[in-house]
Amino acid sequence: MKTLCFLLYVWLGWSFANGDITASPYGPVVSELLRAMHAGVVPCEDLLDAPELCFTVDSVGLGLLASIVGDVAKDFQSVGLRSDSWLSGNGVHSVRLVFDTSGPNALYVYLAEDSPSHVRGLIRLSPR
Repeated sequence: MKTLCFLLYVWLGWSFANGDITASPYGPVVSELLRAMHAGVVPCEDLLDAPELCFTVDSVGLGLLASIVGDVAKDFQSVGLRSDSWLSGNGVHSVRLVFDTSGPNALYVYLAEDSPSHVRGLIRLSPR
């Protein structure tokens, strides 16, 4: 049932995703990521043209959050979500999540560790 609801959301979501990352077909993935990480949504400092969502997580490190992102990606694998390998540079770690049928867009997750127990993150919907 979860898969059927999700596929319906993806099918209908294309017409409603106009600048809002949570209204895009990736909305359920974003919601599950935030829930699984116990993340608090915060305002983004530098808004770009791409839909994005900023968050912080306290009391856990970057390694655990990367593992959680991988687990969430696996949970959505049955509906065509796949993830690339993690990339890192200048203290920022990122991964691209993409649906096989997502058209020109992909979801990018960026994580940066301020201290061993505080991580800032950004989720952005961008062209592949």
